[in-house]
Amino acid sequence: MNRLLEVDLRGESRAQLLDLDPGFVQPDGTIGHHDMYDYLHLTQRGYERAFEPVAELLQQVVAEAEEEGGHGGGGGGGGGRGASGQRRTEAEGAADV
Repeated sequence: MNRLLEVDLRGESRAQLLDLDPGFVQPDGTIGHHDMYDYLHLTQRGYERAFEPVAELLQQVVAEAEEEGGHGGGGGGGGGRGASGQRRTEAEGAADV
């Protein structure tokens, strides 16, 4: 699935794929119970580890937008295409609020 997404999003300058796996899967192929207590659902620690890269990327995107002189304008729902015709994600729509 990840490879299909990577191919589909190639050339989309506003899309980034993040690898949330580093550290979860051990060399023997197992996932520790500290990250997934029932080996299906993430624990609080698991969520923190998984989404730390997402939080860091969002902080970077916000900082870059502020450096460019603003965060866009006009509200908007999520998804769809922006005024420039580029594809927008739910996160980008939420950032415009």
